[in-house]
Amino acid sequence: MSINRKEPIFTYDPEAKADGDMVKEIITAGMTRSNGRGGAGVVEVKYLNVTRLFEEKLGISLRVQVDTERRLATIHLERLK
Repeated sequence: MSINRKEPIFTYDPEAKADGDMVKEIITAGMTRSNGRGGAGVVEVKYLNVTRLFEEKLGISLRVQVDTERRLATIHLERLK
């Protein structure tokens, strides 16, 4: 597998509808956000599933280890066989 690709492997448009695979929406129950025009709506936060993106598009396993005491996150990358 070549890592010197010149074409994008995935593009993310935050204005597009969530695709259900790489992009998910978290709807925070009970929370609302002002829309700036005097109204409010349910809080929806989109996020990109980078673990799935790395596995499916790059063949790389991605694991995150969090040490809350030291406020440190370690990202482990390993090529899938």
